[in-house]
Amino acid sequence: MAESKRILILAKGFTPTAGGVETYSDEVSWAYRLAGHTVTVLTQTPGKRGRTTRERDGLCLEVINVGPGPQPVAFALMLLSAIRLRLSRTWDCVHSTTWRPAVVSHLVFRSPIRILTIHGREILNARPVVGRIMRRVIAGSDLVICVSPSTLDAALNVLRPSSAKTTWVASYNGRSHPSEDAAPLSPQVGLSPDLRILSLCRLVARKNVANIVRAIAALPENHRDRVILRIAGAGPETDAIRRTVEDAGLAGRIELLGYVPASKVPELYRWANVFVHPQSHVGEGNDFEGFGIAVADAMAYGCAVIAGISGGPGDFIENGVTGMLVNGDSPEEITLALTQLLESPRRLSELGAAARHFAESDLTWARHIEPALNLLRSAGE
Repeated sequence: MAESKRILILAKGFTPTAGGVETYSDEVSWAYRLAGHTVTVLTQTPGKRGRTTRERDGLCLEVINVGPGPQPVAFALMLLSAIRLRLSRTWDCVHSTTWRPAVVSHLVFRSPIRILTIHGREILNARPVVGRIMRRVIAGSDLVICVSPSTLDAALNVLRPSSAKTTWVASYNGRSHPSEDAAPLSPQVGLSPDLRILSLCRLVARKNVANIVRAIAALPENHRDRVILRIAGAGPETDAIRRTVEDAGLAGRIELLGYVPASKVPELYRWANVFVHPQSHVGEGNDFEGFGIAVADAMAYGCAVIAGISGGPGDFIENGVTGMLVNGDSPEEITLALTQLLESPRRLSELGAAARHFAESDLTWARHIEPALNLLRSAGE
């Protein structure tokens, strides 16, 4: 077994607070712990301040929360806590799960390996002064992990890094739910061909959830009556989506669930046999889908996935094999994809089975941190 290393995770947010970065920080911390390393998390998230211990699968990790507050105050508290940790312990690695807490790493830690994760949007919308700080922090990292090839390409295009010190890699995220959470995949052939469609995301313009409604409305009546859609999530597009449902006369077939707690999400994936996520780059400034954890989760549950071709999902879904890729701005393409699944239960089954196999083998947190573990091993040689 490899020598255990002492790893410090710097995370702006952490569970149980909901959010993509919070989930990422949690899962990466446990991936290091499951790999046999000692892990401490320093965060500034809502909830109880101070030092706590988290447990999972008989293992523990330490979480130090300085608590939320105005950004300068929270930063100062995190900086002071980091200085105390540097003085009290020896660290082999500091992994910042976004670039902002990496400022603390840049200021406080010099000798440990410094790792930084880039997710996408955060590096595309930085104001000029902030952007200069971000570039310095990234240039001071030993390893930059981008969560998909699309994220890596976008980051290199925007940042144009010149530091020879920094290694850049693309490494897919894992899933939010382990495989044992998923019910055994049942064969679809011979069962009702009805599509039980799930959409789970923040309801913002670029997710194009209203286009799912428009796509269903465009189905022939005999197809439309065999479709049920549940929309889970909240956001500024909620009212517009609700109006689209009402205007299409689909209130009886489409349900807006609002925000769904993480503990309730697995039962939604178990209910669905299709997951639709037609994201694009449009809306919310200079933005795109860096990875798409909800898509990965749906695949792990055996859903046939219809996703936008933009960003991360377009990287890890093999079109026609592990899912279906569409132009998320085109309701017509979504309608065509739904029609294919309605007319071929076997295709529905095959896509779901292939998606689950791929997610279980390739979209894991253990695989995600492999570049970091390789760097740690090489540094110890």
